[in-house]
Amino acid sequence: MKNYMKKLKKKDWIKMIIIASIGLVLLLTGILSWTFYFSKYQQFNKQEKEFLEAVTRFYSLNQQYLPKKGETREMTLQDLYDGEHISDLYVPKTRKLCDSNSWVRVYQNESGEYEYNVYLKCGKFESKGDHTGPEITLNGEENMVISLGSQYQEPGISKVYDKEDGTLDPNSVTIDSSSLNTNKVGTYNITYTVRDKSYNKTVVTRKVTIAQNLTEVVRSHTDESNYYKGLDVDNYLLFSGMLWQIVNANADGSVKIVSYDDISNITYGRLEEDYDKSNIRDWLNNYFYKALNNPDQYIVSDSSWCLDYADNENAIINTCTNTIQDKVGLLTISDWNQSKQNNATYLNTIGSYWLLTRQNEHYVYTHSISSGGIYTVRSTSNLGVKPVVNLKSNLYIVSGNGTSGNPYKLDDYSYGQTNNKIKDRLIGEYVNYSGILFRISGFDDDKNIKLTSVDFLGNATTQQYFYTSYQNEDKIMKFNPSQKGNIGYQLNDQYIDYIDNKLIVNHEYSIYEYDENINYSQYKINSTFKSKLSIPTSFELFSGTNEKINAQVNYWLLDYVDEKNALMINNANGMSFDITEGFYDSNAFKLVFYLQNTATISRGTGTYWDPYLVK
Repeated sequence: MKNYMKKLKKKDWIKMIIIASIGLVLLLTGILSWTFYFSKYQQFNKQEKEFLEAVTRFYSLNQQYLPKKGETREMTLQDLYDGEHISDLYVPKTRKLCDSNSWVRVYQNESGEYEYNVYLKCGKFESKGDHTGPEITLNGEENMVISLGSQYQEPGISKVYDKEDGTLDPNSVTIDSSSLNTNKVGTYNITYTVRDKSYNKTVVTRKVTIAQNLTEVVRSHTDESNYYKGLDVDNYLLFSGMLWQIVNANADGSVKIVSYDDISNITYGRLEEDYDKSNIRDWLNNYFYKALNNPDQYIVSDSSWCLDYADNENAIINTCTNTIQDKVGLLTISDWNQSKQNNATYLNTIGSYWLLTRQNEHYVYTHSISSGGIYTVRSTSNLGVKPVVNLKSNLYIVSGNGTSGNPYKLDDYSYGQTNNKIKDRLIGEYVNYSGILFRISGFDDDKNIKLTSVDFLGNATTQQYFYTSYQNEDKIMKFNPSQKGNIGYQLNDQYIDYIDNKLIVNHEYSIYEYDENINYSQYKINSTFKSKLSIPTSFELFSGTNEKINAQVNYWLLDYVDEKNALMINNANGMSFDITEGFYDSNAFKLVFYLQNTATISRGTGTYWDPYLVK
């Protein structure tokens, strides 16, 4: 050994000393770490004992609060803090408080003895033992809808499982349905409660909504025709975030509803086209239908729409020889006539909109609201569109009374909540931004939210609309944000000062070449531009007139006709028309922009009466 030691070189000695030193450091570090952890663990155990003793002491002084046989009482750390029965407990070696939801449970067994079970959580330290309740699996749906006046059938429990005790008897679950009243519309909670052998409790809730069947409500509020009639009708309905009016209940139980607003302004189609190849059919069943929320679940997909010709405006066609199967259609002249009472109908509203029935091969009926009658126009005219759908017969009204201020609401969607992202909301819902009322009209690929104003942009102080022109130095009738004097420039240079634009995205917009002889989907893109503010194109959602606007003015559309002509809507009759350069200098405009996808709801339900406010 001595010889071996002598043979070691100096560098080997140094290497051995370094290794030994590292080992010693690691050993000391481990010892110190363990000592530090053990010290913290000891502190935790001490606090756990202190917590238990505080509860035991409370019950010894307040025996009237002790549980009866077979019952359990629970006291949380917060309860002790509130009653000043214990000093603050901290996560070991920190100034962070332990979880105030920690608890001590006391149970009186069949022998009359009290058993205490403590669970304290302080950071990563927590009491050992079973402190989680069993899992309850319900039969059926957690959210049920049943008809008013019907009998509630309890679906029961599928399974109860505890990670410590295994499978428990479903009969051990206490079911409380005492609050349920099947004769009163509303949402009720059915609670399911169970405990494991350590008295850990689990409570699961099933929501049961007592609702009225939509078809039954319509039939009970109408005569034998099952049509709503006259002016004073409570037939308003919220569906897919939009306001509709109920037209009638069909023989098969489905319910026909029509959009309250003109959703857009488009041409019917070329003169020689039949409806099955028309522009309006394409728009209704592709562009509009895709904007609805989960429509396949609620809309009859193969509704039959009558395409028969009418001899006169008073025609009521009871038997159709020519029909087409579609998801979305339009009102017919028969619908309009059967809604009349004493020659008045709720379907007489602001603006003109297309009807489905034709008078002859070349002209299509439209509803001229301003004069309250039915008229024929060229099928290449640009008019308002009120989409019509048939809702399935098994739907329920979960709230509302059918009035305009409190419309019926189905269970197809829930209102947005505070802190929800607006990008997750529905097309058609209302948003109040910067004091201006908008509707959600779409989303881009990044889920930025497209908003279209309900009214024209105006000065809130003077209550006057803003008016502007397409005129610019080149006298070209086209939206151009970079050309002084142009509506695009004025919106983004001047009118933008009236809006809080910190959440508005600088976005790329397309200018389509409007052509009355082709379908909207075949419009060519004339040019693109980037800006914060724009105006709507004719076929876009919510570009049309609506009942919220009473101004007898014209307003601009984004569609490009040619260098000397632009497209405009007459708000008084809902018709669009070409306007020639120099003929009108200034007109009103609706506003379009994209809101950042980070925008959240501060309050509101997204309706016209209670729009979402943006944080």
